[in-house]
Amino acid sequence: MKNNFNQEFFLKKYKYFIFDFDGIIKESVNSKNRAYCKLFEKYKFASRSIEKHHMQNGGVSRYEKIPLYLDYCKLKKTPSTINFYLKKFSELSTKMVIESDWTPGIKTFLNKIQNKNNIFIVSATPEKEIKNICSKIDLNIPKINIYGSPNSKEKNINKFFKTEFKNDYIFFGDSIQDSLAASIFEIDFAFRSYYFNSFIIPKYYNFIFESFLD
Repeated sequence: MKNNFNQEFFLKKYKYFIFDFDGIIKESVNSKNRAYCKLFEKYKFASRSIEKHHMQNGGVSRYEKIPLYLDYCKLKKTPSTINFYLKKFSELSTKMVIESDWTPGIKTFLNKIQNKNNIFIVSATPEKEIKNICSKIDLNIPKINIYGSPNSKEKNINKFFKTEFKNDYIFFGDSIQDSLAASIFEIDFAFRSYYFNSFIIPKYYNFIFESFLD
């Protein structure tokens, strides 16, 4: 697919910029995949199912995935077991995400957005964790504008969304869940199509691109 991203076009057309994190800010989708695989590495019989589900459901929270993957591994879903795996996953994934590469062109694009108060991160990662990650990688975005789970993306967007400026918003995401969130608010959606999600195209989108490079 030919990349059709034009930084100046988006900067002129929109005032408010919403970004997913994994696969949009950082090339960390595979980092999360590796973290899930390592977390359940003892259960070889379930590894293919875990990897397939994660790759097809990139925007789904770990609070939904971990209990499901315990089922795949035929493990009991007690609160203590779920919390244990959530804690271990957090430790593994945080390190891997921080060490992952930036999405091509994203740093330049973010730097060109003059009003940093108009930049929002809406992630499926737990809020405390995504705020910590953004701090560790020196992401120049107000901490108050960084949102994560357990709230859904829809609930988090609703916290800052201004209906009267609906046409001034653009949401950059790489999953069906991102597309659905944008469609609920009827805001423009730019879908990043690349190696890890090339098998899906959302029904709702305004733009498709490969990277943030001009």
